[in-house]
Amino acid sequence: GLAGAASATVISEITGGSIPLCFFFLPNSTTLRLGKTHMDTQAILKASTNGASEFLSNAATSLVGMLYNLQLLRYAGTNGVAAYGVIMYVNFIFASIFFGYTMGVSPIVGYHYGAQHTDELKGLLRKSTIMILITSLVLTIFSEVGATFLVRIFVGYDAALTALTVHGFHLYSLSYLTMGYNTFGSGFFTALNNGRISAFLSIMRTLILQLIAIYALPLLLGADGLWLVTTLANTICFFLTIWTLSINREEYQY
Repeated sequence: GLAGAASATVISEITGGSIPLCFFFLPNSTTLRLGKTHMDTQAILKASTNGASEFLSNAATSLVGMLYNLQLLRYAGTNGVAAYGVIMYVNFIFASIFFGYTMGVSPIVGYHYGAQHTDELKGLLRKSTIMILITSLVLTIFSEVGATFLVRIFVGYDAALTALTVHGFHLYSLSYLTMGYNTFGSGFFTALNNGRISAFLSIMRTLILQLIAIYALPLLLGADGLWLVTTLANTICFFLTIWTLSINREEYQY
């Protein structure tokens, strides 16, 4: 029950924290060592401002989620809210692939940028682009083909709710075609120590574009417009990401 969920959280935190501690405490060939800490106000301030995009993204998700539910109640009723909840569960798993890759590759991007390894930075961007393209296509195809299977895991007990959720997921899953590039683009500029551009891309994708779409699309397409909100926001932000990468190419030499 609930105690099991709490225990799972504790076990995961202990596991995640123990692995790096074992690395530092056991003999290794790297120059990385644990040492005494000291206050570096400038570094903390820079890290906080540079990470503003991630903060804005999480805050925006909460706000947009509330407005999304209000619109769903208006156009699709309580079943619409339930369907949205199921789609968000599945989306969390799929979107985590993009977030996980971005978080994993960001330190490498930052290292090569700081070391002025321009060839490595260019190669990393090119390989990441290809990997995200393949992953985006696989996730989109899997979502479209396996929508019924995925939805029935959560709401297979209700035929009407299942049909509504499957229909909504078919439309929502189109966002995976561009979601990975937008996630990576924002994280890429964070790794380059440019929190301004990263925050711009993040707030456009997760807040401004979605807020406009939440109220505009239902007027044009009814309830179906709500399932396309994320798809439209990611599509527009995809072109913004390409634009920002293009105009900053010379400055960062990637």
